Amino acid sequence: MAIKRAAAIIFFLALASYSPSLRVFTQEPALTATEKSYLQASKILASGIEALGGLANLQAISSVTRDFSGVRTDKGQGISPLEPTAITRKEKNIRDLRKLRSFDSTAGTLVGGQPFHSDRVVSQTAIFTANRIDRTVLSSDVSSYPQASAAALRRHPESLLLAVLNRKETLRWMGEQNYEGRPHQIISFTDTDGTELSLYFDAQTHLLTKSEFLRDHVVLGDVVSEIVYRDYRPVGKLKLPYEYIDKLGGVILQKSQITSLMLDEPVSDALFEQPKDLSVLKQGAFTPVIKKIGDGVYALLGLYNCVFVDFNDFVLVLEAGVNSRYTEGIIKQIKATVPDKPVRYLIPTHFHYDHIGGIRSFIMEGTSIVTLPRTKEVIEKMARSTRTLRPDALSRAPREPVFEIFKGKRVFDDGVRRVELYDISPNPHVGEMIIAYLPKEKILFEADMLDLDVPEGQPGHAGDDTVALLERVRQLGLKIDLIIPVHGRLGTMADLEATVATRNNKDSSRKN
Repeated sequence: MAIKRAAAIIFFLALASYSPSLRVFTQEPALTATEKSYLQASKILASGIEALGGLANLQAISSVTRDFSGVRTDKGQGISPLEPTAITRKEKNIRDLRKLRSFDSTAGTLVGGQPFHSDRVVSQTAIFTANRIDRTVLSSDVSSYPQASAAALRRHPESLLLAVLNRKETLRWMGEQNYEGRPHQIISFTDTDGTELSLYFDAQTHLLTKSEFLRDHVVLGDVVSEIVYRDYRPVGKLKLPYEYIDKLGGVILQKSQITSLMLDEPVSDALFEQPKDLSVLKQGAFTPVIKKIGDGVYALLGLYNCVFVDFNDFVLVLEAGVNSRYTEGIIKQIKATVPDKPVRYLIPTHFHYDHIGGIRSFIMEGTSIVTLPRTKEVIEKMARSTRTLRPDALSRAPREPVFEIFKGKRVFDDGVRRVELYDISPNPHVGEMIIAYLPKEKILFEADMLDLDVPEGQPGHAGDDTVALLERVRQLGLKIDLIIPVHGRLGTMADLEATVATRNNKDSSRKN
């Protein structure tokens, strides 16, 4: 009897090994593709953490302080739309890894010669940007802390890999690829703000070579943003990069070299408190506020100021706004103010990305874009850019932009209202620049050459472009009572003259 029972058991086990319906009782189920991808990515992450110095040493860091010296070559903000303009800048980055807060200070000179120095602070109790040149501070709602903090922490390898470790459930294996002539292993993860990043690890050294993510850019559309890490060196018990290269769509935006890197330096709480010696400015409303500044002439004041003029049969708009969302709000306000008239003309001041980012909304309106030749080329490329990440109205119903190109001067006049456009190219700020003048109201509209992000009565900070603006205004004989800059408060001719005079006095002091 025992022999028969043993034979039956052997037969059942043999049958189970060959019968798919019975394998579940004798074998572990096969791993799914998702599980395999996760396990492979986890191994690569572990090797990457070990290459930096090991998990225990990474987790032991309380703070990282870096000083950078670098050159920004962003062609979207340069003199030419084809050739990038090099701008030297210095940075200090502090990451307090215990309290998950960040401090970023950047200083240098903008295209056109205007100095800049700003401090960006992100903490759970305060988020603000302090402009050390204009002595002003702009604060943001702390409800945006999760997104702002995630973006700040993932810039650097040590805090990026710790962030990945805290989001291991999102890890996936992406495959292998040669990058800069070396084999790399690639994994992806989704950060707390929803950004999905791909991380490239050198297959031999296991060091993180770069991070990248796909983003929706206001001008370029679907485009890859990258940070490349080079020149790894020992720092205490860790190994960290001393060169950072920022790229957009494969084009270098900035190269930065670390001049000083310190671990576990004491971090003062005062660094993360809003400065009390700076003037507090209201954050520009995303939906701008309408201000009537003349008969049929209106300013839209907010994040980016613009002007629209009510002619007999149409509306003319000066400046497009920073992006489509902002511009859609502008167009709604224009139509509510001047119903039953087409928005027939748009005049962008120049081709810098932050000044043409909202033009796609005007293209959908059938608005004619009055501009200069090189600016036309940039707008044409923007209008045809691929947008699958966040499709807008133009990507759903494509249409070609309509242009009117002029040189020197272009006038709009219906017998009641008049707008004069002047091509003041070249300008130290950009290769092509337009200013608008309303002679009846004695209003000048300009962008970037005179920024008035300063309190009332305080002069701005002049660059070569500001000096050039004043010279051209005088050459043209324009009589100006009101200046509407794209950036900042309304001003006067006295503001422009005082800003240039302040610069001239500083230059004289340096020579003496």
